[in-house]
Amino acid sequence: MENYILWSPSFDKKTHETSFFVAPINVQRVAKGTSGMVAEMLADLGVKDAPIKRWSIRHFLTNYMTDEPDAEDWEEVWGDTWEVKVKGLTRTPNFNDGTKLTRSYARDKTWDGDEDSLPSELVIVADFLDEAATTRAADVIEAVEKIVSKSTGSAELAGEIDVPGALLKSIEKAAADRKTRGRKSKLLSMDRRDGQPNQLLVSLGTVDEKFFEDGAKLAGLVVELVGELQGTTTWDEKTTPAEHK
Repeated sequence: MENYILWSPSFDKKTHETSFFVAPINVQRVAKGTSGMVAEMLADLGVKDAPIKRWSIRHFLTNYMTDEPDAEDWEEVWGDTWEVKVKGLTRTPNFNDGTKLTRSYARDKTWDGDEDSLPSELVIVADFLDEAATTRAADVIEAVEKIVSKSTGSAELAGEIDVPGALLKSIEKAAADRKTRGRKSKLLSMDRRDGQPNQLLVSLGTVDEKFFEDGAKLAGLVVELVGELQGTTTWDEKTTPAEHK
């Protein structure tokens, strides 16, 4: 039986780092990983006989693979995902169509059966149509980072970026509410991988069950922001955009 879905493979030509995301199909999770697991996953992605010397695993929650984005149960929306990073590949991998989902029979023998997901980092994976749209979105999200960090107010940016002022104000308030509850991790940051130039990773830092009990407001607002920027945040939206207009 297949254990995982592999998606969004990336290769950084400067650092020779390969990265891809792993989502569980059933109960199997990822812990520390093994060289055998990583090698099998890379082979599934089309990279056979790769030397596996160093790898790292990063766990986060994302809504990217959800089939029920409006579900009331947060666990139906925000699912476990792991980013696997592999160092040392010396040539650009020839990934099997990197835009598709790949199923894998690999298994992590270091997983001890623990299915507890929280606390965890939360990441919104945002896809855009082309480089121009992605660059524009990145500029806006960088500006929103300043609102969240309180280095700039939403009123100051409202006239500078093409996003509804009311949405910026709501993001500012949701971030302030998280801060008053003692969240010490960075509330919003953005990353962009070399091998996925039209995809942005927006991290909302570490969240716990209370974050979801309170409605995951900041996450919902960032998803709305991505939509305003003509991006998508789920696989279903990316592959069938006409159905989500």
